[in-house]
Amino acid sequence: MQKYNIKLIENFLKENNLTKTEFCKRCKISRYSLSKIYKNDFNINIVVIIKISYAINQKPCDLFIND
Repeated sequence: MQKYNIKLIENFLKENNLTKTEFCKRCKISRYSLSKIYKNDFNINIVVIIKISYAINQKPCDLFIND
């Protein structure tokens, strides 16, 4: 089963001392979109994935893991 790699986001937040809200503002995504990622809801626009991956200096494919 595929999942989002939440640890990448969490590590970025911790290293940069950001809240989830600050991170969303930085990525220009809604808090709701980030919440969907944390819930492993795959009904999300690919643009959100690209914005997050760009913000954390990762490739979009790195945001996914196989469980």
